[in-house]
Amino acid sequence: MTALHKQTNINVQEKANMIWSIADIIRGTFKPHEYGRVILPMTLLKRLNDTLLPTKQAVLDKYEEVKSFEVKDGFLTKASGYSFYNISPFTFESLLNEPDHIEENFKSFLSGFSENIQDIIKNFKFENVISDLAGSTKEEDKLYYVIQEFNKPQAYMGVRATPKSPKADGLACPEIDGYNDHKKSRERKMPLKDARFTG
Repeated sequence: MTALHKQTNINVQEKANMIWSIADIIRGTFKPHEYGRVILPMTLLKRLNDTLLPTKQAVLDKYEEVKSFEVKDGFLTKASGYSFYNISPFTFESLLNEPDHIEENFKSFLSGFSENIQDIIKNFKFENVISDLAGSTKEEDKLYYVIQEFNKPQAYMGVRATPKSPKADGLACPEIDGYNDHKKSRERKMPLKDARFTG
């Protein structure tokens, strides 16, 4: 077995352990057949978060420059290095700084994504899932602990190559890159399974 294969096996095992840990956290709030409603969108969001981290500040700075412009996407995608971006000041890591406002801040984080990502998030119907995770009392809150689990070192899902290469380290985004065509023809809906964020 090559060193690459060994490392791949380790990465797969680490991700599997993370998924089991999250399943333990949400058990009771969600039934086993519902775990995917939490794990799939959260995995995608963490992948996006980690991918955008290297150019996060550049995007925030650029947004301050162009926020009054009618058309901003071109400036922000250029700053991010990808065909998507996030203008929220929050990251998965900084969300943990305010446990008492985790639901509010997480929703703010989601609303900061570019329109193409927003469309994918809407398809997950994630709004109700967030409310269920957050619960109605501090004791019921599981959202904080799920995000905390995704912040562990073994949960890193970013890319190792330069951000100018959208397919670096397995990050293939043909559906996001082709979102302009999707906007022109609403007859073609973007299937969730086509959001290929592999790691």
